[in-house]
Amino acid sequence: MEVRNREGKVEIPTFRLIHGPVVQWIEYLPAGREVYRISTSMYVVYAIKSTVANRIYVGFTSDLKRRMREHNSGKTKSTKGFMPWELIYTEEVETRVLARIREKYWKSGIGKEKLKSLISD
Repeated sequence: MEVRNREGKVEIPTFRLIHGPVVQWIEYLPAGREVYRISTSMYVVYAIKSTVANRIYVGFTSDLKRRMREHNSGKTKSTKGFMPWELIYTEEVETRVLARIREKYWKSGIGKEKLKSLISD
């Protein structure tokens, strides 16, 4: 892969991000060798609903059980005042980048509307 810097000189990138379940990035070493970083963890995008207020919280984590304990024990500042919380939606994705993209979707207006329709059904 050819990359040019500000002066127009060709540089070899030190790494590049690859979206997918196996390789997250490749580091290019001297003499054409490559090192691959393999992702073994999955991420969960989740939505929770307050049982005392009309609130929905969307987030992502690599450990859903731990995160739910944090929400329901008051360790999370943004959800502390509306405890307890119940899980209403989960979605597994392969990378942190994809988890953030899906989280942003569910936090958007149309995403929140879909979550509200899940609750009312």
